[in-house]
Amino acid sequence: MESSISCLISLAMHRSNHVKLVKAGAVKMIRKAQSTAELETGLTELLRLLELISMCKEGRVELCNDGDCIQAIVKKVLKVSNEATEHAVTILWSLCCLFRDHEAQESVAKSNGMAKILLLLQSNCSPAVRQMEADLLKVFRVNLKAASCLSTSYELKLYDFGARVSLCSLFATDLGQLFCAPYTLFQ
Repeated sequence: MESSISCLISLAMHRSNHVKLVKAGAVKMIRKAQSTAELETGLTELLRLLELISMCKEGRVELCNDGDCIQAIVKKVLKVSNEATEHAVTILWSLCCLFRDHEAQESVAKSNGMAKILLLLQSNCSPAVRQMEADLLKVFRVNLKAASCLSTSYELKLYDFGARVSLCSLFATDLGQLFCAPYTLFQ
């Protein structure tokens, strides 16, 4: 399976092939493969392929129409490898921040993506990925301000190797889920 995925990645490196891969059903194939792939490298390669496919409009539409695929991507964050996590964050950032797709934002929220992003901010990831995480938090902060079910809040300071990353307010809903809205981000 890994050699097939590597071949598809090689094809997807050329922008002209992105649409062809989407039309051939690559997103559905990847979703099915995510549930069966157990090896770290296989999942990393699948996420890399999804990242490449999400760079074209058709790929984003296909991903956003498949909420299960987005939820599967969120589940892979922090569970496979640093490289796989970075691919997953890039996909989520592309869908939720860059192209502001509301269906993708809802799927990430349903799969407890905010908690994972908060945990990821405290991990050892690249500065580019850290900025994507901050952008994701900003998008979900805006969505949270519109929510009417917020009941309580408390503040939490997040630190990354002694450097102040963000000051957040965690809100608990009556469903018991935690959401985060950063007030300020310090660079």
